[in-house]
Amino acid sequence: MKYLFAPLTLFVALLLLVSNAFAEIDLLYLEATGLNGAVRIAWGTYSEVDNRGFNIYRSEYMDGEYEQINLDLIPAEGGPSWGADYEYIDNDVVNGETYWYKLEDVNIYGVGVLHGPISATPQAGYSTAANAEAATYGSSSLTGSGISNSLSLLLVPIGAIIFLRILRRKR
Repeated sequence: MKYLFAPLTLFVALLLLVSNAFAEIDLLYLEATGLNGAVRIAWGTYSEVDNRGFNIYRSEYMDGEYEQINLDLIPAEGGPSWGADYEYIDNDVVNGETYWYKLEDVNIYGVGVLHGPISATPQAGYSTAANAEAATYGSSSLTGSGISNSLSLLLVPIGAIIFLRILRRKR
């Protein structure tokens, strides 16, 4: 029985590691666009696994302290095999000042992962969020994706094979 404890502990640790790998989003893009008296933060996902939603954080400096600006969690709309597009308008800004943003995805376990930072400078001349598509001044974007779900799916059988081989050696 004492020989079973170590492999079992290893298997549980691998299982926890793998389950954490499943709780992820694959970020397609993250961008901030300066408008007149507002900043539009937009992001899209390829897929969302065990995602509860998103928070937006803002700072006046890239390396400064970031504060959450959304009152409630922005609910997830994507799923394991589909993504979604999102938008948040920050109206608590001053034209001509640069603001830095980070996006946090929060999984169903309450664990968050930060993405960014990105920045934007609101300017006069763009009166509404509808003009955001034409706005290019003072904007930045981030693209890419996290660990692919395919790689995460490979970890489960590999963990099981390792566990079974360790059990066989102990007998």
